[in-house]
Amino acid sequence: MVELFRWQEQKCEINLSISGIEQFKEIEKLEKEEGDARKILADRYSVKENSVTIVHSAQEGLFFTLLALKPKEVYIVLPAYQPMFEQAKELGIKTYFTNNPYELKNKIIILSNPNNPTGEIYNIQELIENNNILILDEIFKYFINDKDKFFENTIIISSTSKFFNFKNRKVGWIICEGKLSEKIKYYKDLISPDPIFDEELINYIYKNFHFFKKRNINIISKNLNVIKKYKIQEFKIIYNEYMPVMMLEREGLNSMDYCSKLLKEKGVLLTPMNYFLKPDAVRIFLGYENDEILKKAMERIVSFNEKYFKN
Repeated sequence: MVELFRWQEQKCEINLSISGIEQFKEIEKLEKEEGDARKILADRYSVKENSVTIVHSAQEGLFFTLLALKPKEVYIVLPAYQPMFEQAKELGIKTYFTNNPYELKNKIIILSNPNNPTGEIYNIQELIENNNILILDEIFKYFINDKDKFFENTIIISSTSKFFNFKNRKVGWIICEGKLSEKIKYYKDLISPDPIFDEELINYIYKNFHFFKKRNINIISKNLNVIKKYKIQEFKIIYNEYMPVMMLEREGLNSMDYCSKLLKEKGVLLTPMNYFLKPDAVRIFLGYENDEILKKAMERIVSFNEKYFKN
């Protein structure tokens, strides 16, 4: 099992290590858009239908993309979701890391846009002007930006699992053009052929987009007020509204030690950013509908911090 996922499955009283908004359970109450899922996505991104490949998840989308590209090396923007660099490593791709993708030229770059968990938005036009090929994980985009735009020399990967987050159901997609799209479809059919029954979720997401946007903002706003109330003085807060996750940074922090002891002493599970190759920070979840969960967690975190940083 990937180390990050093993960490997130630990027993705890309060789990703040997850990252998508709390699951939506009442899909039967939503309106459904008619039409083929691929055409809905193609219209959304202003591309041809054959530029769309529907997959089970964003992670599967990245795997098929790397298989189709067969790059000798890739550059990954930090902080980075662990499956990004683990997939590349397992496929024998030489992996480099960067904090500043704007200094790169003629490279294949993998990045989450917005970044998970900082929320940083990257200037895609500027990056492709340097003759880079971009693999863009846009799974958190709708928390910050409602618009979809496809650029040449990009491969867009996303899914329903963070912003829409239907209970026990998800579907992903890849947007790219030309022979690369054909190659991705080949690998998808070879490894994970249809039917993908949950592609019908795409018929719900844009028809009900404003409902989900309002729901998410309401949930996250309540939790942001909780964070403001408890004032985490020991950390620098790095956040972009309305992301469902927040990064807490502290120079010299051993995030694995901090999170392990917090779990053991207070029963609260955060994500140590060691797994994102940023060991001096932790990630905290803001996506529970019931803000009392975060209040209870923050009381424990504040109490823990008083002791942990005093020693």
